[in-house]
Amino acid sequence: MPVIVNWWYGRDRDIREFVKPNCYAIKKYVEGLEDAIEVAEKLNKDFFYPLDITGQPSCGKVLGYWNKRPMINLFRKAFNRLVYGSCPEQDFQIVRRFDYTWIDVEECLDIGSGICIDTALVGASCLRALGLEAYCEAGYVTFQGDTNQYGHAWTIYKDEDGIWWLIETTIHDGGKSNNMVERSKAVSGFNGVTYHPTERWNEEKHEILSSSIGIVHGLAPEFGAEKFKEWKKMELIKLCNLWGAWVDANRRK
Repeated sequence: MPVIVNWWYGRDRDIREFVKPNCYAIKKYVEGLEDAIEVAEKLNKDFFYPLDITGQPSCGKVLGYWNKRPMINLFRKAFNRLVYGSCPEQDFQIVRRFDYTWIDVEECLDIGSGICIDTALVGASCLRALGLEAYCEAGYVTFQGDTNQYGHAWTIYKDEDGIWWLIETTIHDGGKSNNMVERSKAVSGFNGVTYHPTERWNEEKHEILSSSIGIVHGLAPEFGAEKFKEWKKMELIKLCNLWGAWVDANRRK
């Protein structure tokens, strides 16, 4: 049964259409990759979370990426150190403007940038192209000492031993950090962050995992200036906490 969402430039689409293992762009992207670990490393290295000109998460009308322009790079470096501790030292270039939307995996690959759902869909598509049992999984994350629920999406897959793994596709520090953890650890609490999956899907099927609200049903943003402002603030908190949790986890290894 189709699960219709209207977050592709406001047009209705079946949610399964966003996972595209058979498209040319994905097949080209995974050429030479042998396993999920290599996919995870490549996603970490090749992608960036889009930020607007002020360094805020681009969850609203501006999608962009940072490229090397020396005049702005000093600001970007300072912002990286203040908020993330470290992330790619690049400055901002606007790609396009639109309301909240998911983008196709081809667009995400072309831009080299995407919000959590975009890169999670790329991850699921890549793993499916390698013949693995994999999904884009969505729901929300919570952080230790914070009662808020932050809508989020990530990629999961099952290895040859039957163990499910979570790939955090929003961690983009040039491949310096590991961005994988056993899913069982992630959902029970991983270094101060807990993942709460509510649904998952690939190109073949969609499954509801929990009656709780999630990014697809309940935590997606409502339109309007104040709502966007509030959501972007929440998104920045989410990103900072995710980066902190994963970077700290990698330092401990």
